[in-house]
Amino acid sequence: MKLRLTNREIRLRLSAAEINDFAVLGRIDEVVYLGVQAGGAFGFSLEAGEYESLFAKFDGTSLCLGVPVDLARRWTSSDLIGIESEQDSGNSRVRILVEKDLGRMSSKLKGRE
Repeated sequence: MKLRLTNREIRLRLSAAEINDFAVLGRIDEVVYLGVQAGGAFGFSLEAGEYESLFAKFDGTSLCLGVPVDLARRWTSSDLIGIESEQDSGNSRVRILVEKDLGRMSSKLKGRE
């Protein structure tokens, strides 16, 4: 997964293999290790659940994007490239995007030829 963060946007891009894993498991996780000290890791995940809309939550060490189950199924099983929403962060609005990484998908398809 590729995670891109700006002050007003959270963008997550998944490869074809990651989309397949997400479709089967309903969750996909990544961890970036930043050091050996306690709290030296940052995690991010995408999970399908009984949610009303696409949202983001941060617990101090990991970022989770939650997707409604029906929306996750539709996204993983169709040509729909991305899903998005906006979330009120108190002082501003944050745009949340989850996308299929077309660059990583097309290179995979080229390898099959």
